[in-house]
Amino acid sequence: MICVLDTSAAIEVFLNRNHGEELQEILASASLVVAPELYCSEISNVFWKLFKADQLSREDCETGINSCLALIDDLIPMSELSQEVFAAAIAYNMTAYDMFYAVTARRYNGRLLTIDKKLKEAGKKMKLRL
Repeated sequence: MICVLDTSAAIEVFLNRNHGEELQEILASASLVVAPELYCSEISNVFWKLFKADQLSREDCETGINSCLALIDDLIPMSELSQEVFAAAIAYNMTAYDMFYAVTARRYNGRLLTIDKKLKEAGKKMKLRL
């Protein structure tokens, strides 16, 4: 099974929140875990926010970035997805940021792992496996 991991799910795994264990089990059973390159920027930004809010130390944030990046087997170049993402963003009235994950899941016939409610709704409309 191929999984597309979004940032919300990766953070859930690293911080071991409500769905962290369940997501970790799914990732462990995946034959391939992919994400669009955007994932790197989003992961870094989430940990920057956690650091700025004094929720995690700088060391914990650096560990978190590395841990979240290690969950991914392959990063998909955004340039390969941009046109399809733009069309999907219009069609499903979602941000292009979110559509990078949905389009990657559609292209790879993968299971989209997210805890983002809006992205889940769009994924349902796109008939993605969630």
